[in-house]
Amino acid sequence: MSELLILKSCIVLLISFILTFHSAKCEKQDLYGNSDDVCILDGTNLKHTLLNQSSMWLVEYYSSWCGTCHEFAPIYKKLAQDISEWSYVLNVGVVDCSEKVNLENCRNMSITSTPTLRVGDG
Repeated sequence: MSELLILKSCIVLLISFILTFHSAKCEKQDLYGNSDDVCILDGTNLKHTLLNQSSMWLVEYYSSWCGTCHEFAPIYKKLAQDISEWSYVLNVGVVDCSEKVNLENCRNMSITSTPTLRVGDG
């Protein structure tokens, strides 16, 4: 197994672990804002941001009208906050697939339901 595949697997396991233990403790909040430790990506900056980084990205594709996305947002924010010092290895971003500017990118990424998490290289 390649080192990159092992790293991706470890990240997915870490996220699963964190989500399991944080899900009952989080309250509903607004989705994402500039004060959160996530990079808000959209159709104008998505490709440029992801392709011009040497670190990996964990990106949540969500819809602002999605109830499950609203429940997941505080968990994802907490994860982003907990690993914010790892930005040289892993960045955390979000894309709102319900925004018109993001529709093409969400289609290109084969996002068929939200929330969807993707891990990838920059």
